[in-house]
Amino acid sequence: MKKYYFIISLFVFNNLYAQQSKGFDWLVGNWKISNNRGFIIETWKKQNDSLYIGSSGFVKGKDTIPEENVELKKVVEDWFYISTVANQNNNKPVSFKIFGGY
Repeated sequence: MKKYYFIISLFVFNNLYAQQSKGFDWLVGNWKISNNRGFIIETWKKQNDSLYIGSSGFVKGKDTIPEENVELKKVVEDWFYISTVANQNNNKPVSFKIFGGY
């Protein structure tokens, strides 16, 4: 399961960097990645020009297991990827500065 999050994160970070001047509106909507055990679904919403909210979960059959909540947040001139993963880090968020000064 962790390799899927790494792949998703790599994809997101790459696209965030490439699309930074255009904003993150391209991310808004539902994303789905399938595998032989089920699939992962991500949902992204734009709150305003400096905050995007995302969540992901693993779907198997009719059950959805929440996995991660994410914020893409602009603070002054810097953008941060803020992740809260279920059952990790005492369910506290971890922030990553992805780029700044734009």
